[in-house]
Amino acid sequence: LNLSEYVPEGEKLLDLPTKFNFLTVGQWLQQGDRKNIKAVIGTFLNTFRGNPDVGLILKTYVQGAGTIDKITLDVQLQGIRKSLGFKENEGPQIYIVHGALTPENMIKLYRNADAFLLPTLGEAWGMPLMEAAVMEVPIITTGGTGADMFLNPEYNVILNYKWEEIGNRLHWPGVYESYQALTMPDMDEYVRMMMRVYKHNDLAKESAKKQRQELIERDFTWKHSAELFAQAVEDLCQ
Repeated sequence: LNLSEYVPEGEKLLDLPTKFNFLTVGQWLQQGDRKNIKAVIGTFLNTFRGNPDVGLILKTYVQGAGTIDKITLDVQLQGIRKSLGFKENEGPQIYIVHGALTPENMIKLYRNADAFLLPTLGEAWGMPLMEAAVMEVPIITTGGTGADMFLNPEYNVILNYKWEEIGNRLHWPGVYESYQALTMPDMDEYVRMMMRVYKHNDLAKESAKKQRQELIERDFTWKHSAELFAQAVEDLCQ
């Protein structure tokens, strides 16, 4: 990342009526749902049922940025509401942010977030997690993923998980094979941690500030990453 651009204070992207807002960023896959978007929505609605002060910002898409894709998201969201006993648009507010955003607008979107949710089933790295961390947003995510390389469990909520074979859950030949395993997060713990971060957000934000500072000190910039890569290649060639 260009860390100098990721400044926590500044203009927000959205003007929202809710006092506390969670943020989730990721593709809503129709087969496998690796980002666990459906679970994020369902647990949010159930956990904050009847609480008008809490919102969920959902930066997602199904396949692209078109109108049909947005309609698909709206239909799926209403389907989840209905399955949980909500009437249309009843219950906690969910704000869908659809389509491509510039890096500048993504930074503004992170400023809208009081906490970042990603109970993922597997991440090679998780760039939105790093972006949220640099923006001093408290994070709740799954352990056992690439994010373990840069998220400090002392400063973030890293969920317990169990390994589960992919099987037919995901189909991406050459990327996801049936014999590989996913990190299945403890969703009961996830719900408890959502409530903890919501109720004790001042403490969570203090930890998030420490996480940002640690990432800066570790120099997670493109330039430094390229230097480390070049050094590794040079070492291999000796």
